[in-house]
Amino acid sequence: MKLTEQECIDFIKSTNGTKFEPSEINEICAIMEEKFILEGSSLPAKGTLVRNLRRLIGKNAEEIDKYIDKDIVKEDKNYEYGYKIISDSKIGFKRTKRGKKIVGYWYEKKLGEIAETVDIPTFAKYLADSVTYSKILGPAIKREYYVALSKTFGQGAVKEARDFEEELFELNNSDIDGKIDEIDVMENVSKIQQAINKHKKIKFKLAFYDYINKKVKLNFGNQERCVSPFRIMMNNGRYYLMAFIGKNVKKFYYFRIDLMSEITVMDNEGSVKPVVEESNNPLKFIYSNPYFYSGKKETIVLGFKADQLTQIFDWFGATKDDDLNQNGLYEIQGEYKSENIKMLKIKFPNINVNAFSFWVMQYIECIEILEGAQLKKIVIERIETALKKLKKDKSE
Repeated sequence: MKLTEQECIDFIKSTNGTKFEPSEINEICAIMEEKFILEGSSLPAKGTLVRNLRRLIGKNAEEIDKYIDKDIVKEDKNYEYGYKIISDSKIGFKRTKRGKKIVGYWYEKKLGEIAETVDIPTFAKYLADSVTYSKILGPAIKREYYVALSKTFGQGAVKEARDFEEELFELNNSDIDGKIDEIDVMENVSKIQQAINKHKKIKFKLAFYDYINKKVKLNFGNQERCVSPFRIMMNNGRYYLMAFIGKNVKKFYYFRIDLMSEITVMDNEGSVKPVVEESNNPLKFIYSNPYFYSGKKETIVLGFKADQLTQIFDWFGATKDDDLNQNGLYEIQGEYKSENIKMLKIKFPNINVNAFSFWVMQYIECIEILEGAQLKKIVIERIETALKKLKKDKSE
C-alpha cells in the first residue's frame, strides 16, 4: 500500500513534533492507524507505514545524506538531524548515526525566503503571542485561532490546545458581564475598512462601562453616531478608529472598535477625506500620542536623567542608523548637569500636551521641564491637587 506524499505530510503535521523533540515513529504510526480504523479502511502493516514516511525523504541512506543539516545544533552523539523542503513544507527528521535509521519526524511551515533566516516554531510563537496577549480577542474564537495556527505550522509549534487556551490573556468586553458575542471585533474591523476603502460614512452605537449594583456592566446605550472613518490603528492591544465628525477635517476623534456595535456603512453618503498630517504616519503618531488624547500641541524640551535613556527608547523607539540626535520623534540636543546629575536635553516636536503630561508624571523624578508652558502648567496643577488631597486625608 502506498500513501500519497500529502497524506504522509499531514500525518507528521498532526503530531506535536518539533525540531528539538521530534515525534517518534510509533507515535506517528498510531495516528495513521487510528485514521484508517475511523475510515473503516484495511489497516496496513507498521512496516508499510514506516516505508511510506521514509520515502518522503529519500529512497536510501545515500539520498537522505544530502538532507542532513549540520546547522541544527544538538548535543547528541547518537543521532543526526536534517530536513527536506517539499512544496511549502519542511519535513524534519531524526536519524541514527549508526545504522542510518530514521526514528522521528517533525513538520515546519516553509514561508518562502523567511524560512532561511527565521526559526519557524519561534515565528509561530510570535504570531500566537501577539494574539494571546491581545485585549480584543474573545473566548469564543480561541479554539478557531488555535486550529488555524496548528494547520499552518503544525501542532508542535503551538503547544497543546488546553495550554494555549489557558494562557490566553482575557481582558476584553466579554469578561465584564458575560456578553461574549455582543460585539464582534473582527466583523467591526471588516465593516469599517470597507467603508474607508469606499470613502463612505458609518453609523454605530458606542458602548461604555457602567457600575451598577456592585458590578461593572457594559452599557450599549441608545445614542447613534455618524462619522467619516479614515484609519484603523492598533494601540496597547486594542483597535481604534480615527474619524471625523461633521465637516471639520482639522480635528479628528478616536473610538475603540471593541466598544462599537450595530455598525452600518452608509452607501448614500461620502466620507470626508483626511488632510491632517498625523494620519500619514500612524507609527509616529502613536509614539508621540501614547494615550490617544485630542487637544492642544506644543514643542516640549525636557531634561531627562542620562542613566534612564532606556525609558525613552522603550516608549519612543531607538534612533535610526546609530545617530543619537534624531529619529523624527525626538531629538537629543546635548547634555548638562543638574545638582551633579548628568542630564540629557531632549526635544519632542509638536506633541500632544494632554497625552504627554501623563507620560511625564510617570517619570517625574527623572525629568525637568525646560520648555513647554502648557505642559508645565498641567503638571503643576496636577501635583498641587494631589498634595491637597493627601494633606486632607492625613488630617482626617
